Amino acid sequence: MYVPFRIQDNNNQVLIIMRNPSKANELNSDMTINNVLDFCHGKYLGVFVANSVLR
Repeated sequence: MYVPFRIQDNNNQVLIIMRNPSKANELNSDMTINNVLDFCHGKYLGVFVANSVLR
């Protein structure tokens, strides 16, 4: 799993486990990831994203 932020001391973090074959990777996001990040913006200091579908 790629984590593009420094983990903060408080626990205001979220783990999103997706079930779709995303085209995103550690360098490029796609619309699904952008929607997740928009939803989490301002609510969480850290967002972990994992995908249960392998391609």
